[in-house]
Amino acid sequence: MMLPSRKWLIAALAVAGLQTAAIGHMVWDRVQLLRSGRQIVLPIVPVDPRSLFRGDYVILSYEASRVPARLIPADVKSAAPQWFYVTFEQKGEAWQLAGVSGVAPSPTATTISIRARTLHGWHEIRVPQAAGAAAPIEGDLNIRYGIESYFVPEGKGPALEQTARDGKLAALIAVDARGNAAIKGLMIDGRRVYDEPLL
Repeated sequence: MMLPSRKWLIAALAVAGLQTAAIGHMVWDRVQLLRSGRQIVLPIVPVDPRSLFRGDYVILSYEASRVPARLIPADVKSAAPQWFYVTFEQKGEAWQLAGVSGVAPSPTATTISIRARTLHGWHEIRVPQAAGAAAPIEGDLNIRYGIESYFVPEGKGPALEQTARDGKLAALIAVDARGNAAIKGLMIDGRRVYDEPLL
């Protein structure tokens, strides 16, 4: 049986080292995001699928998962999925969708932007008008932020579904300076009930 040459062994070790470093970098980025990212709270409405591998998880839907046409600039109205930024503005305790941009806006004390991606591109719909009036073009954008699923202890998914239907469920979101977002935990009636472990 032929033994691998020294060059092949070194190459294999180098590839393994690079893969380990890449995974370590991703883990480190996420830990830093959860630890030091700016926090906002977004109300959510989950759907209750089931993961056979990690217990229960909820699919989270946000009001800002559908963006109205009046907030969508021309450079984002693309037929193809693309990356862009959604800005949220703080009004009291709530954070509300304030705008969409193709480039990252500078954050302020009361605004923050999250990097998002279209699902199927922008599509137009026509709004019915009175007879003889021109029908304006309206539309919406179905988008994802990368914070649409959250694992919870087995059996807890249906209870969270009901809590969301009652309008009491929200997600605590950490956002870094580049607009990347991660779920830091879930809240019920303003009280934190689930925390995302750092590791």
